[in-house]
Amino acid sequence: MKQGIDFYDNVETTCNLTNMKTAFKFKEFIWLVETIHKAKRITFAEIQERWLRSSLCDGVELARSTFNRHRDAIQDMFGIYIECDCQNGYKYYIGNDEVIDDIIVLLLGDKFKQSFSEEELKTNYGYPKETDQELSEWDCDNL
Repeated sequence: MKQGIDFYDNVETTCNLTNMKTAFKFKEFIWLVETIHKAKRITFAEIQERWLRSSLCDGVELARSTFNRHRDAIQDMFGIYIECDCQNGYKYYIGNDEVIDDIIVLLLGDKFKQSFSEEELKTNYGYPKETDQELSEWDCDNL
């Protein structure tokens, strides 16, 4: 009987660890999009420097293979294209930058509105144009 309890405890622990890893990956994706979006154009070396200064790195460098997997996951999850300008110093940029503001609002909702002054939202983001209800309806209609 004790083995059954240990088994279920291990399953619960594994599920909790999986959820924590997923949440951490999500934070990494958001950090990467935000870093590239703010920089407009940025090299991998500059991303690496900023990564090492971030609280997410835990002293571990961002491997190029991890970066590329993150790019793919971000495209799949959010529809955000992280492109590389090979002609001008191999700088990364958001290929469809116009979707960023919509995604931020959809992800953060009320928290997004509370993070900025009303004037900043109107000036920088053309927000608040829609209510949370309208954004929710937009989200449902466009998924």
